[in-house]
Amino acid sequence: MTVNIPLELLMKIFTLATHRREDAASWILCCKRTYILFERLLYNKIVLNDEDHACRFLQCYRLRQMHIDTLPSTRSMFFGDGIKYATLVEILSLCKDITNLSIVSHDDDVLADLTSLHHVLEPLPLTVLCLNTRSAPIRSSMMMVNIFATLTHLEIDDKEMLRLVDMHSFPKLTHLALWPVFGNTGMNVGRVVKHLLEHPTLQVLVFRATGHRAYAKYLEYHQIYDPRIIIGPSQILVWDDFGRGDMLLWQLADERANMPGPNHMGSIDNNTGKHRCFSNSTFNNRFRDYLGLPRVRERDVDRELVKCFVVGGSHGGEVRVTMMRNESSDEDSTDDDMNEDSSDEDVEDGPPNGNIDA
Repeated sequence: MTVNIPLELLMKIFTLATHRREDAASWILCCKRTYILFERLLYNKIVLNDEDHACRFLQCYRLRQMHIDTLPSTRSMFFGDGIKYATLVEILSLCKDITNLSIVSHDDDVLADLTSLHHVLEPLPLTVLCLNTRSAPIRSSMMMVNIFATLTHLEIDDKEMLRLVDMHSFPKLTHLALWPVFGNTGMNVGRVVKHLLEHPTLQVLVFRATGHRAYAKYLEYHQIYDPRIIIGPSQILVWDDFGRGDMLLWQLADERANMPGPNHMGSIDNNTGKHRCFSNSTFNNRFRDYLGLPRVRERDVDRELVKCFVVGGSHGGEVRVTMMRNESSDEDSTDDDMNEDSSDEDVEDGPPNGNIDA
């Protein structure tokens, strides 16, 4: 007796049984039905970590276009640092169904201004956009308004956005994540944060923090207590090669926003919960669940990252700049807590990254 299992159910079964992209690709050769199934799975979320990876994807895509009339849709796409502008533009012009886009680029020559991508971004049905770049949409021309109008989720590392953003450009925005600098900016923190919270559709506001307590102090000083505010990790949340993790920041933020009460004790009055937050280790554990890896010990908050100058040691007397956790910024930590922290405990010459060691 033949049992016809729905294709969607088969996809879920094979997804659970397949942790690596290479394994999924091997199923394409099994039979015609698994070919259709895993072709859809492999193209649904694309992760391009560097220029070489992106060029190989382009080569494959063009070759398949010669033999296949309609290629499977790509809904989510991640571009890593180092991908050239021309390569990025060509890929975005080919993949016209992207709704979730993440771009990491720290080279001004690659992406000096977001308007340079307007012609390829505007046709996309974008609802989720993550920009870890040096470009700033708030300083871009009004031609970007149509792109912003469809967004429901936006993450951006432009530190001036907190001061200058015009929320009217984002009529559907429900989730916003920023990397603000509160100290010594001449900015009226209370006024600008309250301005963001007044946006009628906003449900979650994430502040990406190098130290949870420092951000909490600023919020408490300005008497800002709102269940929609989430203090998140400084770590850049990466996707795995299957695209798992593409919505993880927002999922964790939603979980904290929907909690019955704060999970971060106040820095001024330590007897009362003040804020909601999640740490790098929280993200790491959820990511490890995707990969079937054992969990690490989980912290509620991340201690503040401070710049340290290390002299001598294995560096032969040279001065080395490194970012390390400030133990004094976590008064309630135990010795075990000091020994265990999230994966960005010691990061040289820059912010922590999101790599998971298998």
